[in-house]
Amino acid sequence: MSQFTAIQSALYTALTTDAAVDTLLARARSLGGEVLEAPAVYDHVPQPDYSDDSWFPYVTIGEIASDEWDTDTETGFDSDITIHVWSRELGRVETKEIQGSIYDALHRHELDVAGVHTITLEHTGSFTDVDPDGKTRHGVSSFRLLTDQT
Repeated sequence: MSQFTAIQSALYTALTTDAAVDTLLARARSLGGEVLEAPAVYDHVPQPDYSDDSWFPYVTIGEIASDEWDTDTETGFDSDITIHVWSRELGRVETKEIQGSIYDALHRHELDVAGVHTITLEHTGSFTDVDPDGKTRHGVSSFRLLTDQT
């Protein structure tokens, strides 16, 4: 497993095992639409029926953009991570509550990534918006992850 997929896997584990995040999200769905026990955290959302609000709220692990910051003695990466929140609740409170629980689960916590040491994982910003459909709330949270090889 590459460092990049290992980081994504560690983010998924951190979010799906956090009790506060779990209680705020709908249950995940399989590709066939079957309801699972896990909280709804996705890399790829399995084609929800957007008229069925029971899919919401859910989280998607978005972009992870990494730049090398190698030195003569160390190999490391500076990564920008984007986490998306999707809600159908009126107003932005639910979206912001989920963003807050994600902040608590990730900000200044060490990710458990094999072969990689977390130097720092810090929240860099968040915002919420209303999607063009007029009923879906979209929250975006950004994090900066500095790692080096162990």
